[in-house]
Amino acid sequence: MNTLEDRVRGALRAHAEDFAAHPDAWAQIRARSRAARRRRGLLRWSQPGRFLIPAAAAAAVVAIVVASVGLSDVFGREGSTTGVGGAPRPRSTSTANPGAVPSPLGPYSPSGPAEEMLVTDPPVSAVIGLAIPRAAGNANRAVGYFWIGYASPRYWFDQITPGPQLCNDTVNVTNGESSGFCWPLPLLGAVHLARVTGNESVGTGQTILLGAAVPQVASVAAVLPDGRAYSGVVKTGHGFGYKAWTVGYPPAKGVRLVFRDASGAQVATLSSAAPIGPPQVAQPRSGGIVVFRYPAGPATGAGETTAYLIDGRVGFWSRIWGGYIAPVPVADGPAADGIILSFGLANSRQNPYPKLVEAFGYARSSVARVVLHLPGGQQAAGSTFAAWPGSGLRLWAVPLPTRLQFAGRTFTVTAYDAAGHVVQVDTLGTIG
Repeated sequence: MNTLEDRVRGALRAHAEDFAAHPDAWAQIRARSRAARRRRGLLRWSQPGRFLIPAAAAAAVVAIVVASVGLSDVFGREGSTTGVGGAPRPRSTSTANPGAVPSPLGPYSPSGPAEEMLVTDPPVSAVIGLAIPRAAGNANRAVGYFWIGYASPRYWFDQITPGPQLCNDTVNVTNGESSGFCWPLPLLGAVHLARVTGNESVGTGQTILLGAAVPQVASVAAVLPDGRAYSGVVKTGHGFGYKAWTVGYPPAKGVRLVFRDASGAQVATLSSAAPIGPPQVAQPRSGGIVVFRYPAGPATGAGETTAYLIDGRVGFWSRIWGGYIAPVPVADGPAADGIILSFGLANSRQNPYPKLVEAFGYARSSVARVVLHLPGGQQAAGSTFAAWPGSGLRLWAVPLPTRLQFAGRTFTVTAYDAAGHVVQVDTLGTIG
């Protein structure tokens, strides 16, 4: 087993054992994605991709995902995560590996991308590492990592993502800056032989484009209007199906991407325009049920969190966080599920705690009460209340101590029926 496989398996095994997260993992994930959005100038949706918590809030706020699906089920494909080209990748809970490059957004290593991403979107293919050629005079070394994965049912996202995802993480190995995302695998074929799926720079001083192409594509080059051409890299790996490609070039307008087959014949040409990315699911216009109201914070107004039933899944919306949708349909899910988020966000050392930390979620009709077991023997409990008529569901919301340190810990939630019998006991996994 190589070093890459050790890292992938180690990350998955660590989560399967206790799901204890690095205190800053969730903030790092969302801050990194938001930073990538700012660099690309794609301020077109309120929560980029799947991983965004507002950067100002991430430093002071704990985001906790209440997980009720066994990790043995989530990571049963562990054996298929074969590393090719020296690269793994979820957004994870582990500390920096030896030789990792220090970064304010998390540890990075030349041997692979951010481990958290391997956990949120476990790979079912090889993880492909592509060293991006540097333009003359550019001292920054960058590597693009690609794999195909499926969104883990341990995490609530702002999208419904049941199908295969094309994941990528572009890492500046010189300074540790990184950005990446997962989104639905693009459709390629006779009409579209290649697609652009990302536009990065990660502090390298050059534009880095990336995407997928059909197997017959053997090379890619960025051709500038003045005729200068910059060669990229094309590669595939076990279980990938498509080919991944990436190319870097000095910032310029009017760039064409030229794809050629093994004989050197041009098979496709694209503009450098990258797609916006996978938008979050829009808040429904009707059918909402107010679950709880939250106070105003230093940078946020007072508001309410509203639940909706969408395509058999429960989702929650607020002005602060946007939407979060249950990872599995209620018909296939647990007896009770939910998330924990902070509201009335703190943003200073003098006021380091949010005004409200709330656990909230949904439950089946047999559940009348939920009890959260907190450190130090504390408990927080709440009754369920009626949801949508005929849905067989109820909703619940439980305020939690604002000073309680949630990051990196696990908690237990017990669901009871009206007679006081235990319906379900689950572990709450936290992401800091």
